[in-house]
Amino acid sequence: MNQLTKIAAKNIALIDKVETTKYFIQKSKAENTRRAYKSDVQNFTHWCKANHLDILPPEPSTIALYISDLAEQGKKCSTIKRRLSAINMFYKAQGHDSPTSDQLVKSTMEGIQRTNGVALIQKKPLLIDDMQKMIAILPDSLIGVRDKALLLLGFAGAFRRSELVSLDVEDLEFNKGGIVIIVRRSKTDQKGRGIKKGIPYGSNLLTCPVRAFTDWLDMTRIQEPLSKLLLTASTTNIPT
Repeated sequence: MNQLTKIAAKNIALIDKVETTKYFIQKSKAENTRRAYKSDVQNFTHWCKANHLDILPPEPSTIALYISDLAEQGKKCSTIKRRLSAINMFYKAQGHDSPTSDQLVKSTMEGIQRTNGVALIQKKPLLIDDMQKMIAILPDSLIGVRDKALLLLGFAGAFRRSELVSLDVEDLEFNKGGIVIIVRRSKTDQKGRGIKKGIPYGSNLLTCPVRAFTDWLDMTRIQEPLSKLLLTASTTNIPT
């Protein structure tokens, strides 16, 4: 960023180009990632101040002490690695070589991984019996129809919550076999190449995601993004 600022100072005509470039640089990371990185840098800054250590110039020993303290606090290896990534980006944005690649920091991180391990905590899967119990207690209302449709669609297509609410009605292709859903962007597709997922009709009428979803669309009669449809069920009566 500092290099871009220097260029803009030398050539005023390039100010707009510099701002556009900064915008694209910001978009290189997902919004959630940027928020996490900002929080991580703030945590590192506060830790340095509390321990009377200077952030600049960058010192590998400071980073090594910081991640050792995180490990002693019981932070996961994935969290510590993410904070190292945030610190790396912070120093590079300031025009400095990052100390995170120093052997002292690498050795410390390797020791943390060997000591604390890197095993992931597996979540228990949601089974069809669990889904049937959830569907059974939903109210017979527009909200209940909405929740049933989203639960069954998310279950059948293994959709993330963010993928469901970003869908538009135009992203749905209905055919004799069910629904083909175009997911234009997801956590695993940050560049927005898009993927298609087929959702077939279910053999059980009560848990068929296609029938549940068409029932909901028929009741709402709205052709809007699903994020708006989520609000519709709470604020609008069923059309007559």
